[in-house]
Amino acid sequence: MDGHAVQITKGGHPPPVGGVQEGVGHGQSKMLLSDPRARSVIRVWRKSGLSPGTIRQYTRWVGIFLRYCSSQSRDSCGELTRKAADRFADQYVRDHCVERRPCQASARGAIRAWGWGLAALGEQIPEWEPPKKHERKLSRSLAAYREYRLLQCNVTSGSVSRDLDILCDVHRFLRKRRRTLPKIRLTDIDVYVLEACRRYAPRTVDRVCCALRAYLRFLYAMGIVPHDLAPCVSGPAVKRSAVPPRALPWSDVRAILKSINRKSRIGCRDYALLLTMAMYGFGAAEVCGLQIEDIDWSAGLLHVRRPKTGQQIVLPLLPAVGQALLAYLRRARPTVGDSRTIFLQARAPYEPLSTSGAVRHILMKYARLAGVRASFLGSHALRHSHATRQIEIGAQQKVVGDILGHRDPSSTSVYVRVAVSQLRRLALPVPR
Repeated sequence: MDGHAVQITKGGHPPPVGGVQEGVGHGQSKMLLSDPRARSVIRVWRKSGLSPGTIRQYTRWVGIFLRYCSSQSRDSCGELTRKAADRFADQYVRDHCVERRPCQASARGAIRAWGWGLAALGEQIPEWEPPKKHERKLSRSLAAYREYRLLQCNVTSGSVSRDLDILCDVHRFLRKRRRTLPKIRLTDIDVYVLEACRRYAPRTVDRVCCALRAYLRFLYAMGIVPHDLAPCVSGPAVKRSAVPPRALPWSDVRAILKSINRKSRIGCRDYALLLTMAMYGFGAAEVCGLQIEDIDWSAGLLHVRRPKTGQQIVLPLLPAVGQALLAYLRRARPTVGDSRTIFLQARAPYEPLSTSGAVRHILMKYARLAGVRASFLGSHALRHSHATRQIEIGAQQKVVGDILGHRDPSSTSVYVRVAVSQLRRLALPVPR
């Protein structure tokens, strides 16, 4: 490191330096300004909505980083990875005896922002971090079963992955009993199901038994086991409607939407996101999968692809939803990058929102602001609330089921149980 590098503050940033030129401090930023790409990257940062203070902090860190690369004879573009950023931060911590965690976080943010800024200018930069490999080692029978379920049964990868978690546990159980698949016995299955009953809730045990039955049918059809043991697997009797959906009162949904500050960029996005979910009953996967091309503005239509079935449906673009989406696309959605996904993360490098956990975090944040308390606030809470609301105002059950993408009418009928205003009409007078 250069001996003139400045000390880091407690918050994880180098201290301010005198003078600002186009949002860039002098001193440590001098190295950055000598780079011919610097001003173009700073314009990209501004265009993407970064505040002047954030830009100043980024430029100071990037200036130190470029000086570090020069002193170490490293290619600055090749060092635009998380591993290299951490190596740079560790070197800075050793040289200046500062706290590692805030230094590392600040260095990562600035270096990654420099990388995506260069990428927006057409530069070729390495991946920030290699994709994580989630491929598990499967036995030959489980690998064949996975392919069968995906290709022949048209089951989603998420459902297959959940079933494989169960079946891998079954294989471990059989190995402990020193039992191979061709020699599996009904007593083995009974012992495993009884153990599952002690560990899990009845609904989970029922899912375990369903996965086990499907696997045993496959093994028999493939000739791996000599007898069809699937009909012998019996789980607990669980009614699909034993527990009603966790729906919020519609007044709470309105309060949540009202608590969002639509003047901020994040609030503008969150309002459009939650309003779309509440008005159409979308789940997290559906709303996160919306693309810009899915909105037909001239015809007033919204094209939605169901993640489980792959079926595409067309819904009318409601005026309130259209206005919220238009406001977000015009004023708040980052313009950096080439992603066509509508809802993007609020922080660089502005990747698409892609997990139900992110949607759940957004919903819980505004529920707290609105003072809404519920025993459970998952990403499907607005979906359940929408369905219950439609049943309460008199929408036909078949129409609600089609909008929600239900194949089985019984999947929609559970919402009748929580439509309290409709149920009150059926109540008999209390005898005197």
